[in-house]
Amino acid sequence: IMNWIAFIDTQYIKQKSIVEDNVDDKLLEYYIRKAQDIHTQVILGEDLYNSLMAQAIQASTGGYFNSQFYLQLAANYVQPALLEWTIYESIPWINWKLTNKAIVQQTSEKATGIATSDLKWLRSLQQSNAAFYDQRVREFIINNPSEFPEYYQLNGVERIPPASLTGFNYVYTNKYPKGARGRRSDWWIQSCCGPSGTQISF
Repeated sequence: IMNWIAFIDTQYIKQKSIVEDNVDDKLLEYYIRKAQDIHTQVILGEDLYNSLMAQAIQASTGGYFNSQFYLQLAANYVQPALLEWTIYESIPWINWKLTNKAIVQQTSEKATGIATSDLKWLRSLQQSNAAFYDQRVREFIINNPSEFPEYYQLNGVERIPPASLTGFNYVYTNKYPKGARGRRSDWWIQSCCGPSGTQISF
């Protein structure tokens, strides 16, 4: 069984989003894992996902990513997308709690719970945001096809191929993307990753 590591942590979410510091870390940790297993694995495909996972584990123990491209993929694309999907998955339960007696709504003297209709609207908006970042993940990969061979191959049976569409319009086929649509300028990539072999903490 392959070891597992989260590509982001609760501090990352609270620092880079509007999620308040008082949101329960235990709740966020659960939805980080759920979002990563469902959405990150689907957009990357199982082989690339497992490769990136292994490299993240390697980096977390003092090692390095295999190349600058994998590091950029993780830090500039996968992490922002995973943040958005984590918020999406956690929205319905931020204001609710499972107990041994019932599902109860948590209340506060200074806050009012959101209406169900507003909750659906908010979640739909969050889904659109997450799908946008998923598309950035996919664009980076297919514009650097030689750097991510795992995206174009599938080893074994009953494996998860990369989705050809983002959001919940995932489409699975027996064919994989062939080549790139033309390598575009990477001027929009944040200068966060350093040279090839730069260490990153997960």
